[in-house]
Amino acid sequence: MIAIRQPIGVVGVITPWNFPNAMLTRKFGAALAVGCTVVTKPASETPLSALALMELGKRAGLPKGVVSIVTTHKHTKDIGKHLCESHDVAGISFTGSTAVGKHLLKQSADTVKKISLELGGNAPFIVFEDADIDKAVDGAIAAKFRSSGQTCICVNRFYVHSSIKDMFSERLRDRVRKFQVGSGFDKETTHGPLITEGAVQKVHSHVEDAIEHGAKLLVGGDPKENIGHGYFYPPTVLGDMKNNMRIAREETFGPVAGIFEFETEDEVLEAANDTRFGLAGYFFSRDVGRCWRVAEKLQLGMVGVNTGLISSEVAPFGGIKESGIGREGARQGLDEYTQYKLQRLGFLAFSSLIPQMSYSIRFVTTPEDLAKCHDVRMRVFTDEQGYDADVEIDEIDSECLHWIAVDQNDQGAGTARLYKYSPTVGKVGRVAVLLSARGTGLGRLLMESLEKYVIENCEFKTLALSSQVPRQGFYEKMGYAAQGEVYLEEGQPHIRMEKRLSQSN
Repeated sequence: MIAIRQPIGVVGVITPWNFPNAMLTRKFGAALAVGCTVVTKPASETPLSALALMELGKRAGLPKGVVSIVTTHKHTKDIGKHLCESHDVAGISFTGSTAVGKHLLKQSADTVKKISLELGGNAPFIVFEDADIDKAVDGAIAAKFRSSGQTCICVNRFYVHSSIKDMFSERLRDRVRKFQVGSGFDKETTHGPLITEGAVQKVHSHVEDAIEHGAKLLVGGDPKENIGHGYFYPPTVLGDMKNNMRIAREETFGPVAGIFEFETEDEVLEAANDTRFGLAGYFFSRDVGRCWRVAEKLQLGMVGVNTGLISSEVAPFGGIKESGIGREGARQGLDEYTQYKLQRLGFLAFSSLIPQMSYSIRFVTTPEDLAKCHDVRMRVFTDEQGYDADVEIDEIDSECLHWIAVDQNDQGAGTARLYKYSPTVGKVGRVAVLLSARGTGLGRLLMESLEKYVIENCEFKTLALSSQVPRQGFYEKMGYAAQGEVYLEEGQPHIRMEKRLSQSN
């Protein structure tokens, strides 16, 4: 049995405005890497970034039609609906609000698409009584006021233990008071504008609602305060927050830090998890046991422990509950653009199996490096069963290499295996047996099939193949191993094979 992964096909990508290049490249990278093509609709607020990225791809040699971009503001809903309902589109990858994500999910139901959604959040930030307060304030600045609070993983609710609430609030207030809001062309500016006038109004309505319900304004709060023309809102800190305020339930998406007070660990966990969102969260504590315990109990897709920064290209990014489906980035990000296929093979002569199989022999050298083929060797260290091994390839750093090993006794019966090498660190990798067959005369049949397969199906020019018996033990009763290489003669690839007798024979 063989399980392979294949690209799902055409993917519809819909991205937001807050990271116009990063959102596109994170999705494009994974989709293109596994073989998908992309039709993308960037945010109407930031279309030029997508068009510039497309131009760079064109200059770099990206084939026409691999990535297509549709820009619109007036017909945004129509484009989204068409991508979701089209039978030509196999998957949807969307980053944006939860409300829009739910709508796209419903529209994709009739065509049963593969869906990846990275949606809104309501991130908690917990400061326990044993936390390093200065480090917690540093984490709060990074996690709340990055991009003026306009990221999906920005903190929305600060929970601070009652014994240190005043100290934390004062230090956070003093830091925020030093921020300079203004144009990004001004070198003194620390924080820029919000995206639209509507965003400014929403943020201010959250501040007004909190104050009306008893919150204390520590700094900021006036959208006209020391700021010129533009969609600016001053970084704001609020104290004495309560659960009946809108900030406790709604994502603010702006530079407002509302501080709630708590007494016990159980109490704050219940409050932090009391939301339909589950994207990201943060907490600070010196207690190692508490760090593991709280991180596991928080109902979130990502948790920052004693840090306000959690995003990384090598980590899976995504949420749970109504904050999304699937992951982006890291190895897990490839899963959103692939599907598995099981191939279960019944009895089939091994000579005919090789040309029909879905695996290919990968070329590991260029035509200019043909002479190096003679220097390529593989050192294989098998276990007792011969199924897994560590491999080191000298001089050639190959992404993936398949090769054949044939063991046959003097009666003509033996075993043939197709191996696959994949690197893990540097030139050291893992070997796995993909196919194994036992029978009579396998050596001759296998080599004939291998030569036929390479000549008929491989587009490359040169290839180094090598397999050898590494030690006595499992193989000591076998007759020989086959070693060979592909070479060019009058422009045609040929295989030169060599049979090597084992020491026991």
